[in-house]
Amino acid sequence: MKLCFVLALITLAFGAKDDVVILEKYEPIIYKYHRYRNCYGSNLTVVSVPDNVILTLDNCTKYMDRKYFQQEPKVYWSIARPHEFFTLVLLDPNIKSYEPEECYLLWLVTNIWGYDLVKSNFTDAETIMPYKAPTARVGSGLHRYQFIIFYQRYKIKPHTLKQKERRMFRLWDWFLKNKQGKFKGPIAGVQFSTRE
Repeated sequence: MKLCFVLALITLAFGAKDDVVILEKYEPIIYKYHRYRNCYGSNLTVVSVPDNVILTLDNCTKYMDRKYFQQEPKVYWSIARPHEFFTLVLLDPNIKSYEPEECYLLWLVTNIWGYDLVKSNFTDAETIMPYKAPTARVGSGLHRYQFIIFYQRYKIKPHTLKQKERRMFRLWDWFLKNKQGKFKGPIAGVQFSTRE
């Protein structure tokens, strides 16, 4: 009886090998962040609401009227791995009075499942800083609005930022404070430009 039970277990274990999925460690391609040109990766698409103006690598850095981005846009990354986590950031790095590592934070969403990023569904993600439409003072010159995707190996429990923390935001310091997420990137990015 014991022998039959052991043989049955062995049969089940080896018979099921075709159904077992082994997830290999994901190592995304990482690009060097540049505050003036944020166009890298592939398949990242930003669609304005309600006008459906599309921003991709094909028109990255082009001038667009910021009026198209008064509402939270849809952000799709069609090649996001379904069972990995990602972080989305929207920055304006071109505030003249800021230090090189500082920027104005317009949006920060973390713990986005890949299968949700493919569909631009952030309901199960953590919004650290809610979306704010791009604004700039008249006469302040050129502004670049950068949508950037970062990979994170683990889900994090971050604190929501206060509104005043949008100003002089240091993204790399935020990653260090939340290092348990093991962030990597940027792995995809697009931007548009305006002149005020």
